[in-house]
Parts: sequence; structure tokens; C-alpha cells
Amino acid sequence: SKHRIHIRPSLYPVLLVLGRLFPSTLEGSDTSLNLSAFIPYVIRCAASPVYKTRVIASRALLPLAKRNQVIGICCQLLECIPEARTNENVFSSQVHGLLLQLCQLAKLIQEMAASIEDAVFHSIVSSLRKRTWMISSDNTCSATRQAALLLTDVVLDISGTGNHRFPESAKVVEELGRIFLSALLQDSSSSEQVWQPLYFDLEKTRAMLCLKHVAGVSTVSAGVSAVSAGVSTVSAGVSAVSAGVSTVSAGVSAVSAGVSAVSAGVSTVSAGVSAVSADVSTVSAGVSTVSAGVSTVSAGDSTVSAGVGTVSAGDSTVSAGDSTMSAGVSTVSAGVSTVAAGSAASRAESTELADKLSFTTSKIGLKDVLMKLLDSPLYEVRLEVLDLLWNFLRTDGIKKGQDLSSTKCGNVNASSGDFESCTSAVETEKVNCGLSNVTLEQLSPALFDHILTMALETETHHECLQK
Repeated sequence: SKHRIHIRPSLYPVLLVLGRLFPSTLEGSDTSLNLSAFIPYVIRCAASPVYKTRVIASRALLPLAKRNQVIGICCQLLECIPEARTNENVFSSQVHGLLLQLCQLAKLIQEMAASIEDAVFHSIVSSLRKRTWMISSDNTCSATRQAALLLTDVVLDISGTGNHRFPESAKVVEELGRIFLSALLQDSSSSEQVWQPLYFDLEKTRAMLCLKHVAGVSTVSAGVSAVSAGVSTVSAGVSAVSAGVSTVSAGVSAVSAGVSAVSAGVSTVSAGVSAVSADVSTVSAGVSTVSAGVSTVSAGDSTVSAGVGTVSAGDSTVSAGDSTMSAGVSTVSAGVSTVAAGSAASRAESTELADKLSFTTSKIGLKDVLMKLLDSPLYEVRLEVLDLLWNFLRTDGIKKGQDLSSTKCGNVNASSGDFESCTSAVETEKVNCGLSNVTLEQLSPALFDHILTMALETETHHECLQK
């Protein structure tokens, strides 16, 4: 009802039981055993004004949906979300419940990404692209914006793992990725929004996604640099091959000149022999002519030998150029492999390197977002972001190969296991968001200097680190 809220105490335990069911082996043979019959009713629970009911309804939908029904249910849920924020017929609680259910179904889509057709995936991405107002700062509801950010991130992950299978969706995915990064950079927190429900969860989600995509952009930049170096090496190899070909051409010309000289000498010898045969009295003159012809033939042979030597030198130059080109091709292959790995982390197409370079400008903005979150007026937001970043310091060390106890934060006993109890949840979120491979070299040193300064000089944060 739009005017009254009806609380149903029995609804939560029913949804809890549905969320723990498994399909029966008799389902299909016995018409009375059909879990799919509950799906429309569970979807209606997404509009519940009670937050806990919406959460448990999203979890209850997961075991009820069959694999061949997941795509259809996702499209149905997306169609229930308005394309414009000004739609007054849909409440924020309903949008939030639908987004939670979509996030749960996205887990099944990730598992079956290899079997999804391009046209089907394109319909999902296009429908989500029309509703990007949910992830922008224009959306003042923290709950719906957080759920929309998580859903968009999962969809981009799916497109990144199967980008060679979704050529039709490539442009839409690329545009969605740009809007997603831009939404992470937008900060519209006001004095009213700070005290809204789930504002803390939204800021925590933004911090984790910023850390995740900063690492991905760094990997793409390294791959592009490697490809540029490989292309330069190939250019040098091509130049060397061209020089070798020129040398071979010069050698061939010299050989041709030597052959011409030999032909002239043979003609002279023939003329001398004719003179000897024609007139015995001119034998001396003929012999002299023959000697001159033989000398000319010797000179021609020397020219031929010089031409053959030049050809050998040209062949050696061509071989050296081929070796240089092979090395350049190997470097290009290594660079392309690096670009492919970076593209999977940044959710962008590896075939358009020029567009990838534009992501590096977003990396600076993502770090600025983390700096702003550290200065949030909410103590819980500052504490959670500091725990995330401090967990990176504790795991990877301040410098590569340097033990934590030897740094200026060594007064905290890292070997006593005190961190395990307070950072276990952070470790879990780090693994879930794909942050386990992030290294400090991929983040700004100035950012971590700022964090360490706050941790050591601010009494509140120092007490948190001691815990």
C-alpha cells in the first residue's frame, strides 16, 4: 500500500526457508514439486519497505531460478526499473530490492558466461546502459546507488572475461565502463546525505572499487608501454632488413659489371684467335692481342670475386636484420599478452589501445576519491577506508622485500596475530573484489605517505591500528 505499511512477521522466516532449498531430483516428473512457482511472489517481496525483507528475498531468489530462466528473469527485473529518475510510480525501496536480486542472479551469470550468446548478453548490457542514472551522483539514495555500482562492476567483469565472445556488445560495454569510472569519481556528499541510511556502506563500496580499478589501469598502461617498445624494435628490424636489401642490390650490380667485363675479355680472345688463324705472319700481333684479352679476363674475374664478396656481406646484413625483426616480434607478442591481462582487470577492450590510454587520466581521479574518503566527516567511513589501505600495507610491506617490523610503523606487533581478528572481514572483501593481486607499486607513494602520516599523528587512527 502507498499509504500504509503492512508488517508481515511470518514473511521473513518463509523467505529464509526458500533461500535454503535445493531443487529436488523429482522436479519435472512430479508437477507438485516446482520451485519456480515461488519466483513471482519472491520478486514482489523486492518492494517491501523493510530492508531485511528485501535482502532475504534476494537470497531466496537464487536457488529458485533455473539456469535456463536466469537471463529472462534478469531482463524482467531490469524492465521493472525506470529509465529516468523522475518516475514517481516506483519507490526507492522497490528499486533497491530489484537491484539486490539482480546482484544475486549475476553470480549465476558469471558461472555460465561461457554459454551465453552474444545477442542475449547485449540485451542485458543495453538495458543496464539505459539506467545509468542509478550509479551517478544524481541518485541521492545511498542504498540504490551502492547496489547499482556493485551490479555494474559484476557485468563489466563478465564482459572482461568473455570479451572475445561478445563482439556485438563491445561498444556498449566500453561506454558503460567509462560511465562507471566517471560515477566512481563523482562525490555529491552533503550534510544531509552523510546521515542517510547506508551512506557508510556506499562510501566503503566506492573505496573498494577505486582500489580495484586503480590496479587495473596501471596494468593496462604497462601493457601499452610494452607494445610500444615492441613496435619500435620491429621498426628497427625492418630498417636493418632494408639496409641489407640495398647492400645485396649493390652486390648484384657489381656482379653484373664483372660479367660484362668477362664477356668483353672473351670477345677480345676470340678476336685474337681469329687473327692467328687468318694470318700466320701476324702471330706476334695475335699473341699480344690474346695476352691483352687474358689480362682483361683476369680483371673481370677479380671484379666478379669482389661482387660475390659484396653479395655475401649483403646476405649477412639481411640475416642480422631478420634476427632483429624476430626479436621485435617476440617483444610485440609479450606486450600484447600484457595488454590482454590488463584489459581483464580494467573491463575494457584490448583491441582499442588508443581508448585504453584515456583510462590513465581516471587513475588520478580514483586516488583523489580515496583521499576524500579519508577526510569524511563520518568516523566509520574513515575507519573502514583506513582499515582497507592499512591491510595493503600489512600484507605487501611498505617496500618490496622490506619487513613490516623494520619500518616506522614497527611499534605495532605484526607477528602477534592481533590484526587477524580486526581485518578478517577486510580480507574477505579484498578477495571478493579481486584485490588480492594489487601491489604497492601500482598505487601512488604519496597516497600511502598521507595514510601513514594520519595513522601515526592522529590519535584516533593510532588507537584503531593498535586494536
